[in-house]
Amino acid sequence: MTAARILRDGALTALALGLAVLAWGSAMDRAARASPALARVVPEPLRANAWRIETARALERRSPTATALAERAVAADPVDPASASLLGAARFTGGDGPGAAAAFRVAGTLGWRNQPTQLYWLVAALQARDYAVATERLDALLRQAPNYPQGAVLLGQLGATPGGRAALARRLAEPSAWRHVYLGTFEGVSADQLADRALVLEQTVLARAGIGCDEIGPLAGALYAQDRAIEARRLWRSRCGAHDALLADGGFDAARLDDTSPFAWQFPGEGGLDLRLEPQTVGGGQALVVASVLPTRRIVTSQALQLEPGRYRLTWRAHDAGGSASARVAARLTCRRGEGAWLEAAPKADAVRGAAITVEPRCPLQWLELALDPGNGAVTLDDVRIARER
Repeated sequence: MTAARILRDGALTALALGLAVLAWGSAMDRAARASPALARVVPEPLRANAWRIETARALERRSPTATALAERAVAADPVDPASASLLGAARFTGGDGPGAAAAFRVAGTLGWRNQPTQLYWLVAALQARDYAVATERLDALLRQAPNYPQGAVLLGQLGATPGGRAALARRLAEPSAWRHVYLGTFEGVSADQLADRALVLEQTVLARAGIGCDEIGPLAGALYAQDRAIEARRLWRSRCGAHDALLADGGFDAARLDDTSPFAWQFPGEGGLDLRLEPQTVGGGQALVVASVLPTRRIVTSQALQLEPGRYRLTWRAHDAGGSASARVAARLTCRRGEGAWLEAAPKADAVRGAAITVEPRCPLQWLELALDPGNGAVTLDDVRIARER
């Protein structure tokens, strides 16, 4: 791919380089303000950095003097990649595509840690659809700065194509300094880009990467919040087992009080409620132990579901501190969180209570909410199950 094509074809390139220029200006801003005419007064051997400061200021102002200033920086220190990359940015801003490419090529040979250089060749690789190289360059940028300001834009460009998603998956399969950002930081990320990230995580190359429910929970929650419940549920099931389960983790064995995914148990919590996840001596695992000093019924946990229309049976096991069955747990399945009638539960054997559920076609996504009624002492809740009635 030629530099001329980058210049002609490069709305994204122009954006990226403009941001690179701003990054340079920001990095040198304080020094420039302290000594606005530094290049004119420092000794000749020390002028390279001063000319770089002057160039950055000119680029921020979009001044036509930027190229000449950058050329002085290169002349003063020709082996510093910072000087060559500033010359590339100045030439690009001035419309000299081939000259910009030549300068950035030199900057690349002098040092790939230079951010504007990485950014230029990253976008060039995107334009050429060389996703492996683009991902390599983006990885280098994000290793230096995981929260790089335009990281979300560039990740979105890669995630928008099958080739880009495959390249991202291969990179995420290895230890990464920015994987936590990709999985948990979504400022400026559109709903479509969130869905693309979920597709990346479903790539088979990530099957052994050790990405579990705790890491994909924030992304599943963000998808759900953007009305992408189908993608959110698919992602959750792909990493959290039991593709055919109607309810995730009914025994609370993998539950965490701070989980962010709607498809895991969520615990809203409030003053007057005591919520604990305690190991169980019989059968192993853990159970939810709840107590309340509040005068009215309070929701203690909830989970998003996607049940097909039809009839189901919901059951749960609840007992008090003495081991006796407790009727203080209430349940409902609702299309709107916090609304709807509570189910009429009937006692069954061994501290189990249950109720019938009917799911209507108009309710494609549901919330199961479990609440605790007022009373003395703690209640242990476990073994929540949903089964379809035939």
